[in-house]
Amino acid sequence: MSENKKPENNEEIDLTSFMDSIKKVSQKVFSFLQTITIGFVSVIMGFAKTLLANWLIITAVIVVGFIGGKILEKNTPTIYISKMLVRPHFDSKYQLVNNIDYFNALLESKDFDRLSNIFKVQEDTVKELLEFGINPGPESENDRIRQYDIFLKSIDSVRAQSITYEDFINNRGTHNSDIFEISIESKRKDIYKSLQEGLNNSIVNDYSNNIRDKRDSVVAIERRDLIKSLAEVKKMQEFYIKMLEREQEKKQTAINIGPGLTFTTDDNKTREYDLFNKEIEIRNEIRELDKVVVEDNEFFDVISDFQEIGRPFRSWKQMYSLIVPVLGLFILFFVFVFWNIIRFIKNYEH
Repeated sequence: MSENKKPENNEEIDLTSFMDSIKKVSQKVFSFLQTITIGFVSVIMGFAKTLLANWLIITAVIVVGFIGGKILEKNTPTIYISKMLVRPHFDSKYQLVNNIDYFNALLESKDFDRLSNIFKVQEDTVKELLEFGINPGPESENDRIRQYDIFLKSIDSVRAQSITYEDFINNRGTHNSDIFEISIESKRKDIYKSLQEGLNNSIVNDYSNNIRDKRDSVVAIERRDLIKSLAEVKKMQEFYIKMLEREQEKKQTAINIGPGLTFTTDDNKTREYDLFNKEIEIRNEIRELDKVVVEDNEFFDVISDFQEIGRPFRSWKQMYSLIVPVLGLFILFFVFVFWNIIRFIKNYEH
């Protein structure tokens, strides 16, 4: 009987030990969270206490910084900006993006002579330039979907299944756009039109020239073949017209041309109609080829020109009424920390 009770006692002891372990762990976790909470509240209260104790100094720094920033903004020369929208063709967008980086590098190195040669303007004009910029232009959701479809067709079908529309949109770079927004910042507001011609000429390159030449060669070959086909269709049309005229003259319902070839009046009319539709189809294809050459014969299309007069522009770097007070608060904070460290070192005792 005592042997049967012994296992039950062991189970009760194990359960009691397990509950005690859980209780100790819970107490430690609660104590840890309590310590963190108290520490966080202490930091917040200490920070608030410091702000209250020094609110006059903090307010003075903010007010003086704001006034000083406003004075700097008024004395800083106004910067103007103008933008244009372009649609590059024949992969000239790569040259366009590269040129913008090159122009900025010339500005940073103050190589105004080279810039004036590129844009065909006086050196005094390019000295007024501050920065060139390029960004993807405005696009609709349909434009993004169309680009996604083109992208999927350009890669392996297996890999295309793993790339979602969201992945494509989030991982696009500057070069993935069809329309680009070019911006120029300057200290003068009326120089943008004089820069546009030089900017346009700089986009042309040998690579894009080769692509356009290949396109034109392919179009020429296809157009020549279509014209030959059109000539054959015209010959067939003339043949069936003669057949119809001959039938009317002889007033016969059928004409035999060699063994096994019989044309009836209805057959001739039907075939003439089919050939007429074929002629229209070929002419439409020729028209589409000519349309491609006419519409995409330039290296880029200017959708929107630079404005005659640039609009005033102020970047966040020039918002001194905000930057100066924030900078003053940072300096005040570091001075406060440095002062407390020195005071702690002086009062420290072994």
